[in-house]
Amino acid sequence: MAWFFMIIFICTIQSIDAETKPFRWCTVTDDEMKKCEKFKKALPDLAQAEGVSISPGCVAGSSDEDCIKKINDNVADFITLNGGKIYHAGKTYGLVPIVSEDYGPPGNTGYFAMAVAKKQTNITINTLKGRKTCHTGYRRSAGWNIPIGYLLQGKMKRVGCGNTVDAQSAAAFFSQSCVPGVPKDKGLENLCQLCPPESQCAASSKNRYNGHPGAFKCMAEGKGEVAFLKLPTSLDVLRSEGAKYGNMSEYKYLCLNGKTKVLSPDAYKKCHLFFSPAHAVVTRSGNNQDYIKILLRASKYCQKNTTASNCSGFYIFESVRYVPGEKHLLFKDSTKQLVDVKGKNTYKKLLGEDYIKILEAFTVDTTCSGVNPTLFTSLSGLLMTIVALLGLVL
Repeated sequence: MAWFFMIIFICTIQSIDAETKPFRWCTVTDDEMKKCEKFKKALPDLAQAEGVSISPGCVAGSSDEDCIKKINDNVADFITLNGGKIYHAGKTYGLVPIVSEDYGPPGNTGYFAMAVAKKQTNITINTLKGRKTCHTGYRRSAGWNIPIGYLLQGKMKRVGCGNTVDAQSAAAFFSQSCVPGVPKDKGLENLCQLCPPESQCAASSKNRYNGHPGAFKCMAEGKGEVAFLKLPTSLDVLRSEGAKYGNMSEYKYLCLNGKTKVLSPDAYKKCHLFFSPAHAVVTRSGNNQDYIKILLRASKYCQKNTTASNCSGFYIFESVRYVPGEKHLLFKDSTKQLVDVKGKNTYKKLLGEDYIKILEAFTVDTTCSGVNPTLFTSLSGLLMTIVALLGLVL
């Protein structure tokens, strides 16, 4: 009889273990890991409140790409990505979005991509060639993917081959830029020329021109002529630091029809580049309803002004609380809540056809429709060497 109860006990333990789900967040920096460790402490109670048993964890990745691979390999489970990386994770690895960030009005689960310049300049969307530009970061949605993808559809000559055609083409099109995080390949040096030298073009807080406010400041301080960023960054910076950068009447948005509009709270309605989908949490495909419930509960209760006691003091959309001076750790700080993507649970459905067309302008076609001078010179030299050697043999 004792053996019978022992067997029942073992089977019960195994059953409990089988029902425990992994909940491993992939982090890309040491600072994200610090916040994740706090998140991990709050997760068991959040899950239990939804009737789910989980084993929370934090997995260190070296980059978004590394985390995407780790999730695909079942080493990690979640990461928050922007639109361009959601496209890559979905198309290449089959990962799916489950919840989206919601930033509140006017965009809610998305944001408007803008191009802004000083009012007294004669710059328009049609006169960007040879200009000095400021970007939020390489392969970031509003600051890079949208403007470069748009220009590559007819206004910017495609240059080079491989997976950095966007950077090679931009380097040939613009005179100087600050593109935090751009690859440090030969021929792309001018894409870092406007960034502070001490920053080494890093996509981090070491670079004061990194991110959306940084791109605006790069332009407003006269380094660049135009900044590519999201709404309402320009208005926010001017409201908080107007004494340094002036007022709205001194700046203008560039419109797709070639016209411009002076900055105002409503100017974006008739003058913006594109409406970009919000960042979203991705994971492997399957039955993810329990994970969605946990994340939505964390979004609802792990914030200021909530009375819930099951978050262990964790604030999901804050970063400076965990790392002074840092922003957007795990989630964007501007997020108001997370929302279920529901039927938009594939990269195609979430991003939409128009946004995918912009991304495919530089991510799908692997042929060369332009000539990379460096590559041409290298191949020419190699060919001459081969001819010379053949001459010696003959």
